[in-house]
Amino acid sequence: MSTNLTCFVFGIPLTIIWAVMLRRGIALGRNLRKIHRDEDPFSFWILTGFQGLIALGFLITPVLSWAGLR
Repeated sequence: MSTNLTCFVFGIPLTIIWAVMLRRGIALGRNLRKIHRDEDPFSFWILTGFQGLIALGFLITPVLSWAGLR
């Protein structure tokens, strides 16, 4: 299996999990500690942004490669 296909296959569930956690207002911090949007909004948005970049990167990067844009 190619690297791009592996990244794409792992990117789909990672993106779904990220979207569900964003909707529920939960982010994973250090040592898998849950950070709630209501309790600590600054850390929540920083961690959610970082985790979203990783999840969407696994999904978008192979598509760009297959389209010849990377």
